[in-house]
Amino acid sequence: MDCLSPSTLSRLQRLPQHPEVVWEGDRLALNAEVLNPERPTVPLRADCFVWIDGAQQQVRGIDAVTQDQGPTAFVESLFRAMESPLSWPDEPSLPLRPGRVVVRDRELHFLLRGLLQPLDITVEYQPELPLVDQLLPGLQTLMGLADNLSDQLSDLLLEKARQVWELAPWRWLLDSHILSIEMKAFGLTSPLYVSILGGLGLEQGLLLYRSLDSLTAFRAAVSHLVLDRADLQAAFSQQDCLFLNYEPRQVTPFVRRPRLVKPLRWEDLELDFGSINPEEGMRSRLDLTELSTLYASLEGILRFMDKHSPKFEQGDFPACRSRFKIKIPDTLLPDQGMAPVIVTVKTQPVLARAFLPC
Repeated sequence: MDCLSPSTLSRLQRLPQHPEVVWEGDRLALNAEVLNPERPTVPLRADCFVWIDGAQQQVRGIDAVTQDQGPTAFVESLFRAMESPLSWPDEPSLPLRPGRVVVRDRELHFLLRGLLQPLDITVEYQPELPLVDQLLPGLQTLMGLADNLSDQLSDLLLEKARQVWELAPWRWLLDSHILSIEMKAFGLTSPLYVSILGGLGLEQGLLLYRSLDSLTAFRAAVSHLVLDRADLQAAFSQQDCLFLNYEPRQVTPFVRRPRLVKPLRWEDLELDFGSINPEEGMRSRLDLTELSTLYASLEGILRFMDKHSPKFEQGDFPACRSRFKIKIPDTLLPDQGMAPVIVTVKTQPVLARAFLPC
């Protein structure tokens, strides 16, 4: 990671900066283990990244990581501490950019110094971080509280995701049938481009690309690739999108599920949503604006398909456009008193023709 993408840089620059605020950041070893997805019987040792506001002596962020996760994950944790800080009822925390961050790892010092320069954040090296060292005894308790807070926010999307599953828009649309979604909210400066997965009878889900360039680059990359796992993984990690996937709880390896088998029930599914970004990698913990963006997008797609799906039943993909007023739940954006968001959903038939296989 040499520099931040324009979308990431723009998002972080919109945060208010407090030049006098200094944060300590470090990686700490936990006396804990996490599930190893490749070898479930051999658990992985867990570490965590932590960020503390020195003036307030307040924890801004804690993220559990496995020992093989390195500098990129550390940068991700800093961005989350800026945008989605831990917050407690008696000590509310607001999104902000610090004026200075202090670390005691030389590699991280050099990495952050270059990355954070466009954000006007000074990065310093110190061999001792007293606030971080004081935190360690109570860290595992705080980790549990942080996970519970994230889970409460994520749960708000479950009902909307269930409605999308029951509607099953992949019954009418292929992944090349691109929808665009525009909304003047949540810092979005360009439309989201939605690719709906599942029309070919494989995995079901939605990819919401933050730019047309990211969508076209990914499709171009995979169209020229032989099915090599490393190449596909590299192309996958370069996407810039929000995603929602529906996964069966029990999967038989290397067996594709035919289109005509009995559909899975909602209770048989695992829901997976999050963000992919070339700089930040994949993360499942979304900030409040990303959760709200995903919520409004899903609601817009539901209303759009309810209105226009008969036009797609014969395999056609005509030009369609609708505007909706969508109210964002107060739990997602508390105390902001937002008016309903105007969401415009459109088909993109020109893109659909361009993305059809030769």
